[in-house]
Amino acid sequence: MKSLLSLLAIGFFHILTVCVCVYVQHVLLIVTKLQHVIATLALESAANTGGFFAERRLKPRDEIFWFKKPEILLNLIHFILFQVCVVSFHLIIHFHQVFVFRANNTTS
Repeated sequence: MKSLLSLLAIGFFHILTVCVCVYVQHVLLIVTKLQHVIATLALESAANTGGFFAERRLKPRDEIFWFKKPEILLNLIHFILFQVCVVSFHLIIHFHQVFVFRANNTTS
């Protein structure tokens, strides 16, 4: 029984490691795109002349986002936040089950 549980634990941590790596890649992808959007808007704002106190207006537009749809970026951010919550919940449940199982085995 112990060998089966150790195999399940090893498999769980391999799956968890892969999931975390995928989430980190998605976060880096989204942060890079957001940095590009902010840098583009900052360069456009810096190109406007008219002194220090001149009114500078940014012109946000859909062309600087992927496929001209900012909703894609927003949906990806929501998806990643949801997935991180799900993985952390599963991790908490897994550790709870491991510790409860060990506590039950030591008392028997």
